[in-house]
Amino acid sequence: MRVIEQRDKALRLLKGKVDDFALGGGTALSAFYFHHRESYDLDFFTKDFSEKRIAEVIEALSEDTGEAIKLKERITAPNQARVIRYQVAGGLWVDFIEDVFREFHIKNAVNGIPVLSKESIYLRKLYAMCGVAGERSDTGRKISVGGRQEAKDYFDVYILSTAFMPLSKFVENTCDLSEIERVVIWYRRYDRLNMTNGLLELNTSQTPDIKVINRHFDQQIKKIIDSELG
Repeated sequence: MRVIEQRDKALRLLKGKVDDFALGGGTALSAFYFHHRESYDLDFFTKDFSEKRIAEVIEALSEDTGEAIKLKERITAPNQARVIRYQVAGGLWVDFIEDVFREFHIKNAVNGIPVLSKESIYLRKLYAMCGVAGERSDTGRKISVGGRQEAKDYFDVYILSTAFMPLSKFVENTCDLSEIERVVIWYRRYDRLNMTNGLLELNTSQTPDIKVINRHFDQQIKKIIDSELG
């Protein structure tokens, strides 16, 4: 069974069993909103993070699928959002994430699965790419912590920016000044070559036009700088 088929089967089996979680990330965007690329993991966000409850969900999923599900990673460091990652035999990843951010809005359940709104996914994608506010520097200014350079996030934000709300408008409506600054810093520092190679490796509904995507981000960041940081 392909991972994408395993993912869809898991979603069917979890119908009505994860009402206290909300599906987010790339799978929510691709499976329930834009159908723009294949995403091979399930990211469940919750404000009420309970390891006992998560174990119950995984046990039920294992029984229903007949597949072994192994705990692969547990992140429980102080001052950090808790994450528990499982992998189903065959390749599917199922992640449970403690949501510590604002704008946690759930769209009406789709096929029995609560799904984060596009706005909520958008903001979390930006946090994933650009990092989040961390400790203060010696000058008292907050510095960003984390952030990643993954083509899937870049492409997802591009789709959100072109099919839902332009990036410049979204950050104007949603982000504070420090968050806006992190978006610009990320844009100036990300590795263009690695991102290009990553985009070409994605399994997308249409082959990404790298020049068009990069030009779109160039234009959006310029608008952000001119209107918010100028």
